[in-house]
Amino acid sequence: MLKRLKFVKRSEKLTPDQASLLDDLIDTDIATIEAEFETLQPAAVEANVHKQVKRAAFPQVFVRRCFVCSAQGICSELEN
Repeated sequence: MLKRLKFVKRSEKLTPDQASLLDDLIDTDIATIEAEFETLQPAAVEANVHKQVKRAAFPQVFVRRCFVCSAQGICSELEN
């Protein structure tokens, strides 16, 4: 609708009363959408909090080892 107003033919221009009514309708639609957005936004944030996976610490039984490999495919272990 807003694009149509921008590119409307001169013969199809709105009267001031029609423009006022359109502005009122647009303002009420925007207010309704904002109110609905505010009611949905906290629920979306809470849903994301519960979906986060919390990882356990890596067990000490497993030892971390670092390796370096060359382009020829020769690998050697680094000392920590």
